Amino acid sequence: MNRRNGIMTAITLLTLLVVFYWFHGSSYTQLQPIQVDDGKMVVIPLTNNMIRNFPAVLQYYHVPYTINGSGLLMIPVRYARDRDLLLTMTNCTLDSTQMKMIRGK
Repeated sequence: MNRRNGIMTAITLLTLLVVFYWFHGSSYTQLQPIQVDDGKMVVIPLTNNMIRNFPAVLQYYHVPYTINGSGLLMIPVRYARDRDLLLTMTNCTLDSTQMKMIRGK
């Protein structure tokens, strides 16, 4: 009987972990642009130009987004964890040549 209870407990815990991981990964968080400063990635404030450009960049990179009631750009947590992708997208929003290419697509 103890072995059966142990197996059921393990299956239940594994199921809960999978559900938690899936739910947390599909939830949304505020988009925080980043830049490299002295070899470290740091969060930078959104500028008006970035706010204007980010929706096109997010669509270009196939990143789903939404705008919350306060007007903030929200992206899935799994994309917010990818610092290299955030850096690339931030650089795109600041580069007028890349923005012309993205908007011309």
